Amino acid sequence: MPQTVSDYYDILGVGRDASDEEIKKAYRKLAMQFHPDRNQGNEEAEAKFKQISQAYEVLSNPEKRQNYDISGDPTRFADPIEEVFANLGISFFRRRHPPIDIRANIVISMAEAYSGTTKNLSVDRAVFCKSCSGKGIVAPTEDKGPCQVCHGTGTRHRLIPCGSCGGSGRAGTAPCRVCSANGFTVERKRVSITIPPKLRRGAMLKIDSMGNVDSRGRNGNLFVVVQYPSTESGFLVRPDGTMECAVQVPWEEVLLDETIEINVLSCQDPLKISLCGTKGNGYVETFKGMGMEGRDLRVKVSFLLRENMKKKDREAIARILEKYAVPEGQSGEGTT
Repeated sequence: MPQTVSDYYDILGVGRDASDEEIKKAYRKLAMQFHPDRNQGNEEAEAKFKQISQAYEVLSNPEKRQNYDISGDPTRFADPIEEVFANLGISFFRRRHPPIDIRANIVISMAEAYSGTTKNLSVDRAVFCKSCSGKGIVAPTEDKGPCQVCHGTGTRHRLIPCGSCGGSGRAGTAPCRVCSANGFTVERKRVSITIPPKLRRGAMLKIDSMGNVDSRGRNGNLFVVVQYPSTESGFLVRPDGTMECAVQVPWEEVLLDETIEINVLSCQDPLKISLCGTKGNGYVETFKGMGMEGRDLRVKVSFLLRENMKKKDREAIARILEKYAVPEGQSGEGTT
């Protein structure tokens, strides 16, 4: 079962496709709201401010953001030993291997995201070369004794694998032609991804042990970023998962206090809104927890007058409907 990873994008309230400017704008707004100077003595606000600052530090740095998008850890791929040798101009002291974690994207419809779905995804990942068992070299058919260059030690200058024997210490070894002496080949793996219902846009799912294999035989993880349109079938999804839609109701139904039903995407059970006299034109009905990831669904109800009505009839009906006008900010809770 894939795991949903809580990340810095949630803390700043932006999507994974957010631009640098959007990230900066979100950070400034939240930093002002939770700054310790404005919330003296509030430990919760202080902790929130630290989270916001940490999130911005990573997402505002292109390199850290890229690493974080792949592995969920901005420093996951740092390798100080390799950096030291690279600075000395030595890049061949060991075989190259890919980053252990890999990332993939999957695009679904908003309806699929709302109800949940299962998708198959083809992923290319690094595995040990079967021809050389991940060693990068092929041993000769018969033992030819110790390597004459490294004298059987397998290394030169006590650090660098011998280029003649590939570090085996035995003469006659040759680089593996299948993997070009890397020890790794690419395998295409078909993975079944279970996407839970009402998942937010840009959410990252973690599938354990489906990433690349490293030089020690450990498998990394696969991170799948789920994307879907922000608008579909008249519904809008905000970055925080709140959903919104608007419906127009014929004025006759309003005067008769009818109950209308709304079908939410792929949901089988419609939502019901009662048009009683305490509700009116521009009324917003709120359905708690019916948006994405437990957020609310807000439905704005507007009255509809037929276009072919005479002007005096339209004016008369408009006056009748004035009593249904909604005071600014008024809303209510709907039922399922």
